[in-house]
This record gives sequence, C-alpha cells and structure tokens, in this order.
Amino acid sequence: MPDSVLVSGGADGYMRLWSVHVMALLVEMHVCESPTDGLQHVVAEGSATILAFGDSAGRISVWDVSTLPQSWPNNAEMAARQEGVPLLPASVVRPLYAWRAHSHAITRLAYMTGIEGLISASSDCTVRMWTL
Repeated sequence: MPDSVLVSGGADGYMRLWSVHVMALLVEMHVCESPTDGLQHVVAEGSATILAFGDSAGRISVWDVSTLPQSWPNNAEMAARQEGVPLLPASVVRPLYAWRAHSHAITRLAYMTGIEGLISASSDCTVRMWTL
C-alpha cells in the first residue's frame, strides 16, 4: 500500500481507504458480517499489503490490499470525478480470512511479524494469538 493511504474503520462497519496525496476517498466497503456491527480496530502488517479488522461482534477479517495502484489520478481526472464516489473499485481489496475470534467486541489487534499472525484482545477479557 502506498505511503499516502490512510485506513479508517467506523461504527457503520465500513472500511475506507483515503488518499492523503489527492485528499479523496479511494475505496469504501462494508467488511462486517452483520449490518449492525461496527469496526473496532484496524492493523496493517509491516509491508502494508495486509489489513486486519476487529469488529464489535468479536470477528476478525483479514484483507489483501496489495493490488492498490501506486500512483493516483492527475489533477484533471480529479476535477472530473464525482464528489463522494470512491476513485477505485472495491475489487482492489480482496478478502483473505474471516472468523469469530471472541464472544465480545475486539478491543485491540496487533500484527506479529516473523510468524505471520495476529494477537487479539477483547472485552470478553481474553487475549488470543492467531496464525494466518
């Protein structure tokens, strides 16, 4: 993922990728299983090609963002775009894994380099380790 991308997740369950360079929404997609669940935490692995999200229902989802373009539209293309519409199709983000990790909301995720895994903490008072 390019350095100029900001990742956000919200209570609406949507993951959004923003271009800091052109100050525009790149990708927007709902990543929670249920429409009533919200995203609680997001983490990227070291090379920023994998994103993991923890949600309010205790689920973890892992996404591949390695196909994001490394360059952005020029000023003329930006002026012609429709405001609020993502610049890229959702297909540039691919789901890899999703599972129920905890019985309550995920409160923290950490990526473990070297073993390709995640550590998750939850409001159910558990901490778990996962290999990808």
